[in-house]
Amino acid sequence: MRAVWLRKFGGPEVLLAEETPDPVPGEGQALVEVVASGITYVETLVRSGSAPMRLPPLPIIPGNGVTLVPMGAAFPSAAAMQELSVQALADGAVGRLRPAIGQTFPLERVADAHAAIGARTALGKTLLIT
Repeated sequence: MRAVWLRKFGGPEVLLAEETPDPVPGEGQALVEVVASGITYVETLVRSGSAPMRLPPLPIIPGNGVTLVPMGAAFPSAAAMQELSVQALADGAVGRLRPAIGQTFPLERVADAHAAIGARTALGKTLLIT
């Protein structure tokens, strides 16, 4: 799988998009495919090491908002996932769910995406596309 790794705190250039082994879900866990991931301002603070909270131990694959696609039997329930998807589509159709996408970046340009968020010049969500 392709993933973005944070191995040390610093500027956007410390984020590296690279191939990494597919994870193997454990008992009671689910394997999901991430096809797009949002980046938040808080994540830029974590990346820089300046977030006003306990920082996670490194290395990590950072990520916040993701689009989930069930990948196997370990997923809690295909019916439950379908129900959530139908509800999200219905909410979108009547205007209750309207995220504003301000900019998108390919996964390999994760440093550029973090720099854009840090500059606070974009309106709407910033997405990384795999």
